[in-house]
Order: sequence, then C-alpha cells, then structure tokens
Amino acid sequence: MRSLPPGTPRVLALSGVLALVAVVALLLANALAPAPIARPSPTPIPTERPTPTPTPTVAPTFAPPPTPTPPPPQTQRPRPTTNVSGLRMHLFYPQLRTMFPLLPQQIQIDLDEPAGEDGNAWFRGLNARGEPIFTVREDFVLDLGTAAHEIGHAYQKVVERSQPVNVDALGRYWSFRGFPGTWQQQQAESDRQTAGMARWILSPTESWAEAFRAAVTLDVKEKTLDHGRTIDPAAARVFFRSLAP
Repeated sequence: MRSLPPGTPRVLALSGVLALVAVVALLLANALAPAPIARPSPTPIPTERPTPTPTPTVAPTFAPPPTPTPPPPQTQRPRPTTNVSGLRMHLFYPQLRTMFPLLPQQIQIDLDEPAGEDGNAWFRGLNARGEPIFTVREDFVLDLGTAAHEIGHAYQKVVERSQPVNVDALGRYWSFRGFPGTWQQQQAESDRQTAGMARWILSPTESWAEAFRAAVTLDVKEKTLDHGRTIDPAAARVFFRSLAP
C-alpha cells in the first residue's frame, strides 16, 4: 500500500479549517448587511402634446341657379277679316226661331275670332235694334248643339227685355230646375272660382244655355252643375216657350 508523504495530513487539516472560516465569514457578512430600502417609483413626467390648430371650415360655394329663359313672346295671330265661320249660324237660327218665336227675325254676325281662342262660339249681346250678335272661332265648324247654346244666351236677354222689370226670368228657371238656394248665390259661388272652367260649370247663365240646348236637341248633354237633377229636355222646351209674354 502506498503511503502519504510526511506532513500531508496536517496540511489538509489546515486547509479545511481555513475554508470553514471563509464560509462563516461570508455568512456573517450577509447577515450583518443592511436591508435594502424600497424607493418609490419615479412619477413619469407627462409629455406635452402640441394643441392641434383647428382647420378652418370652408363653406361650400353654390353656383347661383340659372336665370330661367323667358319663353319667346307668342306672335299674336292677326284677327280674321271675315265671318265665314259665323255665317253658319244662319243655318240653325231660323230653325230655332220656329220653336221660339220670341226670338228676333234678324241676327248680326261679327267677324270670326282667331284660331286658338278659348271657346268655340260667343253671344255678344243685343245690338241697338235688339238683334242677337254672334261670333264663331275661325277654325270651328258650328254645329246645332253649339248654336243652340249661344242662341239660348240670346233668348235669355230677349225674354228679360220683353218682360216687366220686376220679372226675374233666371229666378223662374231656377225654380223650374228645383235647384237649391238662389241663382244669385250660385253666381257668387261661380265668381269666387279662379279657374275659368270652374266658373263656367257653376254659372247660372251657362246652366240656362245648356238647358236651352237640351230643349232644342232633346238630348241630355248638360255640362254645367245640375245638383243631381237631370234635365228633362221635353219639359225644358215647354218651360222656355212659356216665358214668352
């Protein structure tokens, strides 16, 4: 068995002692070291952000509406210089005068109205001799119904002219038809209308002329307000004849 050199055990023992002393010294140093002091976390300094400059709002620019172009002026048609269309009244007037002898024998035909006028034919009143005055639109071919309507207007004026002042021919017609209220009230309602056709439909004198037309043609084609009372053409003919003095 191999032996150790002399003095070796002592050296080993001394080394062990020194190592133990070093360990103890290290433990004592750690035990006696002061405990670390907790420091508060530093408060972060806020970062200043630049205030944004508001962008100015630009109001939208609208182009002005275009100025409407006025319609070209209508060239007024020259007034007719003949009464060719109106002369057709002579075809119908004698026939109606045999039904209603109160009508004057003669009539006056004025110059035709231009094409495009609002209406087909017109009664223009009585002349100084008491004769009816008629005119017709130049492009309209007068028919019996239209002629009877306009002659009906003339008949109203002839009746009123032949009666005493206190006789209300239109009032008698209103009673014959059995219409509500009075013709004066109906006339006031007609006058309040703004549309020409509405005034025509409500007009008592137009109602008279439409009834006279029915009395001549014996057809029911009344275009004015009848208040739900359909005209009896035969009874209307008897009524209008009864107005003669």
